[in-house]
Amino acid sequence: MRRPNRRMVALTALILSLGLAPLTAQERVSSRLGPDAPTLAVSAGEIAAIARDGRHWPELVALADARGWRTVDLVPERRVLIADVGTTRRDAVLAELRADARVDAAFPLHRIGSSTGPESRYFLTREVVVAFEPDLELARRREILAENGLVAIRSLRWCQGAQLVKTADATLDPLAICATLDATPGVRFSHPNWLRRLGVRDTYPADPLFGNQWHLLNIGQGAGLPGADLGAVGAWDLSLGAGTTIAVIDTGVDQNHGDLAQTALGFDPQLGPGVGNGHDVSGHGTRVAGCAAAHGGNGYLVSGVSWQSTIMPIRLLTGSGYGTPTEESDCFVHAADNGADVITNSWGPDGVPFPLPALVDAALQYVTSNGRNGLGCPVFWAAGNGNEDVATDGYVSSAYTIAVGATTNFDVRAIYSDFGVALDLVAPSSGGTRAITTTDLGGSITLMFTGTSASAPQAAGAAALMISANPALTWMQVRDFMRNSAQKVQPLAANYDAAGHSLTYGYGRLDAHGAVMAAVAAAPTPPSLLVFSWGIGDINVCISDLPPFGEWALGVSSQLYSPVGSGPLFGLGWDSVQTFLMPAGAIPFHYFADAAGGYQWGAVGLPPGLTFQTAVVGVMTDGSLLGSNVLQVSL
Repeated sequence: MRRPNRRMVALTALILSLGLAPLTAQERVSSRLGPDAPTLAVSAGEIAAIARDGRHWPELVALADARGWRTVDLVPERRVLIADVGTTRRDAVLAELRADARVDAAFPLHRIGSSTGPESRYFLTREVVVAFEPDLELARRREILAENGLVAIRSLRWCQGAQLVKTADATLDPLAICATLDATPGVRFSHPNWLRRLGVRDTYPADPLFGNQWHLLNIGQGAGLPGADLGAVGAWDLSLGAGTTIAVIDTGVDQNHGDLAQTALGFDPQLGPGVGNGHDVSGHGTRVAGCAAAHGGNGYLVSGVSWQSTIMPIRLLTGSGYGTPTEESDCFVHAADNGADVITNSWGPDGVPFPLPALVDAALQYVTSNGRNGLGCPVFWAAGNGNEDVATDGYVSSAYTIAVGATTNFDVRAIYSDFGVALDLVAPSSGGTRAITTTDLGGSITLMFTGTSASAPQAAGAAALMISANPALTWMQVRDFMRNSAQKVQPLAANYDAAGHSLTYGYGRLDAHGAVMAAVAAAPTPPSLLVFSWGIGDINVCISDLPPFGEWALGVSSQLYSPVGSGPLFGLGWDSVQTFLMPAGAIPFHYFADAAGGYQWGAVGLPPGLTFQTAVVGVMTDGSLLGSNVLQVSL
């Protein structure tokens, strides 16, 4: 077996493709936050004291209460007392707290930035991080620690020469110690081991009525159960629904509503497509649309689940309340043929059977097979409000629809919500102490949208977030990811079976955050190319993560290669990389990826001095171009 020689092409190709800069000597880092970081400032008159442990915390809380101080009970071993004592008494109170056996550390409170909220607070502990130069002798490291009144806690093996240390004396200032350490030869950097807030980056819209939308973020509105919501704020960190369209088949949508982005043309099966043909005059469809995709974060009214989705207004339910199978089918087909990504429905009778006509069944099959260029449009349906089995409803129980029931702000099934084997999910709605706040006619809002009519469009909005995050999802993947990520609420009363399904809760309460995370995780990995040599004259080409049966073109050029310039590595010049060009005289080799998405081709014994050029063009079997790259290496 040959060993890799110094001209191993894979390493060269990797460096060229990533554009890595040469390594430079490590620069000294400031003992505070770094050379370009914002300035930390002492908060005038405020002291932060960290409890030694949890045993005496109630006593410290009583002390704080007696003196009008604040306490921050974070987690065990992270309890902080904040004393606002003014600048004249600060030193005396600092001395008192440092002498208190219940207190581990007491220092002036520091803040960063212009905020005065908890996210700006930096609490000094007695701990310091110090990193020595790798070649500094162990004895000298110990001397430096002792000279600065520090004792070692543990080594930080992932950073060469780094240790976590602690001041032996509670009166020593970690900031001053770090300044001394940074000026000491043999120390690479040092900084305090700050205690600061590491909040989750949940996205909260700046809409005035968002606080009333408990279904998006339940913090106990109406004495409800905190957390009994869609997990929307977590989902918004990953996706806002950009580039997706949600078809609302209903009474239409108020096409003048300022909080709803809509397609230019609406649709009415009796009138066809046209401006105003999807306009709502009764309100139900406008409320549904707001649940799915009211424009969030614009400082106006409310938020929907998918902020940046566009609504396609389709008016099926007119003033008479009657319709035909052909009209229903026309609505579905129009949605799929005109760019809808998701279709939501909150209509159908309660209390009587609702059989699915064969023509409408064919239309549902059409949109799930042909919508979104063959990936299929997920079709959501309100389960119904009759407290009855969905088996009597052919639309809800269809294999081509996703049935959504309702839960209350207490995270229990709404008493009216339909149930059964075909129920897929539940989502928040009325039935507790709060209903759903959403858009309404005349550019207004309502606080009283109710029933499973409000639940289904929330699921549709979550589907739009998923498709925006991963446009390659099929409609069945959307459904299955929603099912698998759903929260198993009321586990004792719900009687979930071995497959995780409950007759009353389906697969659980919709978790938009979990569903979008699953969608992101399922995103296809970009195809990659590896070219390497085990010696002059030998070369291997490896391609991975191709789409099934995607085509890639490879070529070997007969052109001689003459290096120019010093080059980044191993003497190869920058001119060894040519982009998007197949050289003259190249001999094309076409290979198809296998269904597993990988292929390896090896050419052994190519004559030295020739240029090997890979013209990599990913082409799907449908002719769509995935991307291209040309990498040239010399043997």
